[in-house]
Amino acid sequence: MNEKKTRHKNRALAVNFADALKMVEQIHRQGGGNEVPKDSLKPIIGSKPTSSLFHRKLAALKSYGLIDVHKERVSLSPLGKTYAMPISPEAKRQAMLQAFRKIPLFDGLLSRYEGKPLEINEFFHNLVAHDFDIPSDDVATWIKDFIDGARLAGVLTSEGGEDVVRLPGSAGAPSFKPKGGAPAMEPEEIQEQLGDLVSLRILGAKTHLDIPDKIAEKLLVETIGATEDALEHLRRKLSRLTETEYTPIMTVYVPKDKQH
Repeated sequence: MNEKKTRHKNRALAVNFADALKMVEQIHRQGGGNEVPKDSLKPIIGSKPTSSLFHRKLAALKSYGLIDVHKERVSLSPLGKTYAMPISPEAKRQAMLQAFRKIPLFDGLLSRYEGKPLEINEFFHNLVAHDFDIPSDDVATWIKDFIDGARLAGVLTSEGGEDVVRLPGSAGAPSFKPKGGAPAMEPEEIQEQLGDLVSLRILGAKTHLDIPDKIAEKLLVETIGATEDALEHLRRKLSRLTETEYTPIMTVYVPKDKQH
């Protein structure tokens, strides 16, 4: 029974990353940023709304974090809107990478191989199957979707004849928590990631966010998670510091004419 549940839960996505992005753009053009009926998506999804494949494809788009489903209507999520209506090439690239990293398998592999060569061999297949509980007959599809999607997102590049995972500092996933618990991003990393969108400054015991008026609310939705992670990291660090016992050292300077 458990094997059947695992197989169903971790079966390959019904839509690869490239097709998911195309569908989101088409949904945006059809709805103009508003909700659309599920039935109207048949030409975009390529399946009948009554079929299981149609619902699996919608589930894939939702897994990428690109759409929201409300009963019989579908709308783009904040991330989907950022991708479909970007204000800059960089905003679109960041939205693309965030969507790709919404998939736990893709996110985990990018974290594990960041800055390292990616060798696709039997050991890599075994790692995917074992560490992510992927059924053996779905492993090849998952790996292909990962490689193709990582190239499209610009984080898998060819260097000296090898494929290497390179994650730009501005393209991390704010909500990502790797296995084993990686530390939250430092404020300096947050500053680099948010660039001109949000400026994080720590002044004494207060935290201020300087947000340019021109920045739309939808962009803040994509950055607030990163800011919260940074603040939580600072709270933990402050907590550790205040719990540490120490003896203050005071140096007293005595004028020469008063020394004995």
